[in-house]
Amino acid sequence: MRLRALLLGAALNFIGGAAIADQDVVAGDVKACHLKIEYEAKEQMLHLRPIIPMGSACDITPLMVQTALYQALDNRRGKGSVRSIFLGRLVDYPWLSNALRNYAIDTSGRLGFWNADTGRSVDGDDNAFVAYAIAWKFGSSTPPFGDVLAEHGYRVVGTSAEKVLVKPMTIPASSGIVSPPQPERKGRFPYDALLHLRIAKTP
Repeated sequence: MRLRALLLGAALNFIGGAAIADQDVVAGDVKACHLKIEYEAKEQMLHLRPIIPMGSACDITPLMVQTALYQALDNRRGKGSVRSIFLGRLVDYPWLSNALRNYAIDTSGRLGFWNADTGRSVDGDDNAFVAYAIAWKFGSSTPPFGDVLAEHGYRVVGTSAEKVLVKPMTIPASSGIVSPPQPERKGRFPYDALLHLRIAKTP
């Protein structure tokens, strides 16, 4: 209930007023970056649609996702289960795009899972690499999905990705104050993909 109160309060602070379809949800400032969630009945899917005005410096934040997802799942109470969540492009969520990049960097190298020279997964399946990276992110910390899903009786049961994009990056050398020092590294790392979450009711 505390999570519900916090997110409903956030929703009131966020939404600047707009004409919204009955089954749609909007979180964020509708005059700037905001997130719209549509329910697609045929696929039983919540479709997240980040809206970022051209030239805007704002971001889709974890709180926006948490707020909109909570409202969207509230709207589905008593109307049948939701089977999946489609996030769209990871690059529209900087905190997830950065997590993907960092995972690829951390798992690159001679014995790693990502080949920074070729810009490909070592086993050749970039989609599976991204899906695993994001699933690892969900498991190692508390993203905006876990608590909201749990409160509505859902859990993530699968992750899939497609259309992975990579680009050249230079990773600055680290001083090694907290971890062993690392030299400057250059390579091609993933930063974007289309992401799907499969969800199911908790037994």
